[in-house]
Amino acid sequence: MHTQGFSSVLSGNCLLLLSTDLDERERHDAVDAQLFAWLNASAEFLLLGENRQWHGTYMDRHTGLGWVFNMSAEKIKLDKEPAPNTPLSIAWQGLGQIVPAQVRPALDNVLKMLHALPATHPALQALSSEALECVQGPGSTPVTRLALEVRVVLPGLRTVAGSVFVETNQAMDAKWMTQVLRVEDINRQVTRSFVGELFPGVFSGVRALLEKRLEALRSMYVMPVSIREGAA
Repeated sequence: MHTQGFSSVLSGNCLLLLSTDLDERERHDAVDAQLFAWLNASAEFLLLGENRQWHGTYMDRHTGLGWVFNMSAEKIKLDKEPAPNTPLSIAWQGLGQIVPAQVRPALDNVLKMLHALPATHPALQALSSEALECVQGPGSTPVTRLALEVRVVLPGLRTVAGSVFVETNQAMDAKWMTQVLRVEDINRQVTRSFVGELFPGVFSGVRALLEKRLEALRSMYVMPVSIREGAA
């Protein structure tokens, strides 16, 4: 998908919005670094069942590849805010506050198109299998957990990301990513954001090994998200 300067790729529970100004090497490195960190964290902890430990490991693996983060934030929602939101819009708010102003119009256009994706879209179905689960809570009450990251990658391998983890008693439908969350049903909500940059001098030392290691896995976990204006 190409939309005013961005293409979209799904990797695990992460939507990567890749600037079309990235060269092929940068694009490849951005996807491989995220996938490697995601796979490593998922091998040690459950994304949804052990989210805090999972996320800490996820960020540590990025650091080991040469990512340097110059800002990070985490907010645990404890109060019952009145304004309803969707998982996508909550994650988007995390990066919207720190993304460069000149790319916001293009990203806002991408957001509209993501909201318009049908529930049967292959990328949404793949995302649901990684980022959403329903478990039995206390007293056999069904509890839904979801975790979504939206990451913008800019030339020079600079990245801005926002993510959300939610635990709720609300049943989520097939279009959960854009379903309005009922505030009164949320048990836990954690939002995170970061700005980072990948230093090629560090990453170049592991690039060849990483490419070989991920060769067979890329097709299993990474897929283009083809979206278009007016999708229904």
